[in-house]
Amino acid sequence: MELCRRRRNPKRCWKQKKRRLEAEGFFLIVEKPLPAFVSEIAVITSPTGAAIRDIIKIARKRNPKIRINVLPAVVQGERDSGLAAGSA
Repeated sequence: MELCRRRRNPKRCWKQKKRRLEAEGFFLIVEKPLPAFVSEIAVITSPTGAAIRDIIKIARKRNPKIRINVLPAVVQGERDSGLAAGSA
């Protein structure tokens, strides 16, 4: 473990971390069937962009009674944290 803290052997450190996470069940694949009819969705995006308008339009066309929760996020510009794209 000491080698991981000092970053002298990144490959060994990665393998140790992976083994630890596997033991905790992080890579356990549980197959659950997707519901045939969804009543609610959540979307993380800019509440003012074209993407959310398209998502709402298509979702309402498929199911007029669907509940759509929009969780606002800054997706571009100076205030963008990069979290939405997975770069952080």
